[in-house]
Amino acid sequence: HNWKKTYPRFVLDIWYLQPRPFLNNTAYGFPRGVQTYYTHTEFHRHVDPSETDPNSWMNDLPPGYKDQLNFVMDGTILWNIGKVGFEHNHTTNVTIQNSRVVGYGGRTGVENYGTNPAPKYVNDEPEVIGIDMDYYHNTHRWTLNNNRIEGFAGRAVGMSLPKNGQVMVNGGVFDNAGEDIRINAASEHLVDDEGEGFGIGMSSVIPTKSTVLITGDLTFKNPKLNIVMDAEIIYDEVPQKAFPMIAGAKIDPLFFFAPQEIKLNFGPFKNSRVYFNQQDGAFQPLISGENDCAFSEPDECVESQYVDKTNTQLNALYNNSFLGSITPSTATNHPMVVGGKVADYEASSKNVSRPTPCAIYPNPTYGKLTVPDNYRHSIIEVISVDGILWQELEINVKSAEVDLFVLPAGVYVLRMRDMDNGNACFQRIVKVD
Repeated sequence: HNWKKTYPRFVLDIWYLQPRPFLNNTAYGFPRGVQTYYTHTEFHRHVDPSETDPNSWMNDLPPGYKDQLNFVMDGTILWNIGKVGFEHNHTTNVTIQNSRVVGYGGRTGVENYGTNPAPKYVNDEPEVIGIDMDYYHNTHRWTLNNNRIEGFAGRAVGMSLPKNGQVMVNGGVFDNAGEDIRINAASEHLVDDEGEGFGIGMSSVIPTKSTVLITGDLTFKNPKLNIVMDAEIIYDEVPQKAFPMIAGAKIDPLFFFAPQEIKLNFGPFKNSRVYFNQQDGAFQPLISGENDCAFSEPDECVESQYVDKTNTQLNALYNNSFLGSITPSTATNHPMVVGGKVADYEASSKNVSRPTPCAIYPNPTYGKLTVPDNYRHSIIEVISVDGILWQELEINVKSAEVDLFVLPAGVYVLRMRDMDNGNACFQRIVKVD
């Protein structure tokens, strides 16, 4: 009580308590078997970790505590699934292991939600999913050990992985006439160029990208649809891919640049990397009039300079491309991977494109920016988030500063291209009054 009087705005959320293991449970005949919401969530942790005022802490938990959070679901058996076996939303730091999810006798089509507003970009929602984890806010540390997923046929999906998390599938048996494992493309920056993002909450080691590792002693009983790559490049967020749930544009308008790395290390794959077909150099991620604006809010659009350009063009202009890298020429098709290509990891890692920050400062700025030494002879473009080119200028070695005093307050994208060697950097800046 004395603490509360001294720091009246301090809040401690009870959902950060460590849950006990969920052990040896069996369920039959249900719409949803096991469902979590807001387990180890991170919504309220958008503060500076160095902040010393307890009124501003808002769940600034010690790193040692955050790192040991792990909700273990062990020995679960789920039968006769009406909709989903395991379903997780806004959930992090989870282990599902030694469990069996059985889809025999379940529905095999797609949900009848009405007319799909964008069938080219938004897939229909399957009627049944064995383990459904693809909600956009399922982030850190997902471990799936030695599970058996069987009997999902037609359009049903055995396991749909988190799209913005760090995920490991270690061992297991997949025996499905439908899809075994579906992998979605990342839809958010976990940490952006300024070190911020919705993924900095419940992990003391800040992740910078979505990662998927499928490894260990895996058995696939059917020769098709083992690993299905599903990109869905859309500006709206689609929770669990159900298109009538489209609501609100993505927070980050550069969502398509969010990096992702998918690795396979089992059976025929030895430290292989997988690329979506949409990461090919000639592919255009964003098409004007199709997927460059939000379906639910048509006035919310991706900046026009990124639209109608191939991954190769985006990489040349902004040192970035869809999901952060272009499919290398060494990548090949593999019968176990649908919708993507596989390449040797060591060779492909040399082709990974990473955005180079400009290292300008201060940011935010009242109007004056200092340029690093290696970009003192450059062309600089300042573009607002709605795609308007506000300023273009050339600087030389005699001018180490950029003057933005004339710009209105707001968020801008600054791109610098070195006139001598062609190197480019890319950074978002905030102009304040």
